[in-house]
Amino acid sequence: MKQVIITIIMLAIALALVIGVIIPLLRHGAKTGNLAVTKGYGALPRIENILN
Repeated sequence: MKQVIITIIMLAIALALVIGVIIPLLRHGAKTGNLAVTKGYGALPRIENILN
């Protein structure tokens, strides 16, 4: 019974870490990636003008 309680507590801690740390990091990464893609699309015409 003691092992079950310890296991549940460890799972709760892991879930709290996922919700509190990993998900915000993924959201930040997604925002940064979208910004990079947007800037990349903005730079493509300039690069084409330089190459042509």
